Amino acid sequence: MNILFICGSIEPGRDGVGDYTRLMAGQLILEGHKTAIVAIKDRNIDEVYTGYQFELKNQIEVTRIPSGISDNVRYSLLKKTILEFSPEIISLQYVPFAFDLKGLPFFLAQN
Repeated sequence: MNILFICGSIEPGRDGVGDYTRLMAGQLILEGHKTAIVAIKDRNIDEVYTGYQFELKNQIEVTRIPSGISDNVRYSLLKKTILEFSPEIISLQYVPFAFDLKGLPFFLAQN
């Protein structure tokens, strides 16, 4: 089964939600699933990164979209990733403060 996780950030050791999402993705790979993670508002990078991170000795596909990119570009990149990965399940690993400094991401419902 193809499972795509969407979260705010996946900087190793700097984002608890990203860390447990990567751990969950690594465990699901051990169980025979294909996983990928998209960080849609990563404050730890300046440019889009597409590559891999490792967890439980497994290679996990990741796309990291920096927080400085416009919402239109951000959601275009997310849509592209979803279409290319073709997930059967999409899991939003949501923490409000990853998307808005006050924890009020009203824009999320609009997209």
